[in-house]
Amino acid sequence: MAAITKERIFAVADELDAAGASPTLAAVRKQLGSGSFTTISEAMVEWRARQTARKTPVVEPAPQAFKEKLEDVANDLWSLALETANGRLAAERHSLEVVRDQAQSARLEAEELANALAIELDEARARSDAFQELLATSKGEADDLRNKLAVANASAAQADARAGELRTELDRAHGDAQQARAERDKAQALVEAHAAQIEGLRTELASATSRTTEIERRADELRADLERAHLSVDQARSALDQAQKAANATSEERDQARTELAKLQAGAEVAAQLHQEQRKTIAAEALRQAERLTAAQAERDQAREEAATLRGRLEALKVGSRSGKA
Repeated sequence: MAAITKERIFAVADELDAAGASPTLAAVRKQLGSGSFTTISEAMVEWRARQTARKTPVVEPAPQAFKEKLEDVANDLWSLALETANGRLAAERHSLEVVRDQAQSARLEAEELANALAIELDEARARSDAFQELLATSKGEADDLRNKLAVANASAAQADARAGELRTELDRAHGDAQQARAERDKAQALVEAHAAQIEGLRTELASATSRTTEIERRADELRADLERAHLSVDQARSALDQAQKAANATSEERDQARTELAKLQAGAEVAAQLHQEQRKTIAAEALRQAERLTAAQAERDQAREEAATLRGRLEALKVGSRSGKA
C-alpha cells in the first residue's frame, strides 16, 4: 500500500472540490481508503490555508504616474493609502474569519470522524467478541464431536468384534448341523436296518404261522386217523402229546418273533423322534445365530453412519473456524 503523503491528500481534496463536493476529513479519508486522522487533519489545514491565499486579492503596486505626481497629489495619495490599508485590513480580517470558520469546521469534522472511528472501533470489538465466543463454542462442539466420534469408532469396533464372534458361532452351528445331519443319516441307516430286520422277522413269523397251521392241520388229521383206527388210549395220548408239544413250540417261536418285532418297531420310532427333535433344535439355533448376526451387522452399520456424520460435522466446524479467522 502506498504511503499517505500531503501531495496525495491535496490531490484528493482538489478532486473533491472540483467535483463540487465538500472536502471534509471523512470524505478525504474515504477517498484515500485509509490514513491517520492526524496526518489528514494537518494536511487539510494547510490545504485550506492555500485555498484562502489563492482567493485573497493581490494588491498591485502604485503606478509610475502616481509616483511622479506624488508630490502633487500627496493628500490624494495619503487618502488612497489609507483606503488601501483599510481594504487590506478588512481583507485580513475576512481571511482571519475564514480561517477561523475553517478551523471550526475542521474541529467539527474531526469530532465527527472521531465519533465515526469510535463507532467502527466498538463494532469491531463487538465482532471480535462475537467471533471469540463463536470460536469457543466451535471448539467445545469440536471437542464434543471428537468424543462422540471416538465413542462411535469404539462402538463400530465392538460391533465388528461381535459380528466376528457371531460368524464364529454361526460356523460352529453349521458344523453342528453337519454333524447332526451325519448322525441323522446314521440313524436313518439304522432305522432302515431295523426295518430290514423287522421285515425278516415278519417273514419268519409268517413262516412260523404257516408251520403252526400245518401242524394243527396234521394234528387234526392224526386225531381223525386215531379215531378212525381206534388206536389205543396210550398211543393216542402219546401222539396227541407230541402234536401238542410241536404246536406249543411253534406258538412260542411266533410269540418270540412278535416280541422282537415290537422291540424293533419301538426302537425305530424312538430313533425317528430323536432325529426329528435334533433337527428342530439345530434349525432353531441356526435361526437364532443368524438373527444375532443380522442385529450385530445393523448395529455396526449404524455406528459407522454415526461416525461418518460426526466426521462431517467436525470438518464443517473446522472450515467455519478457518473462515472466521480469515
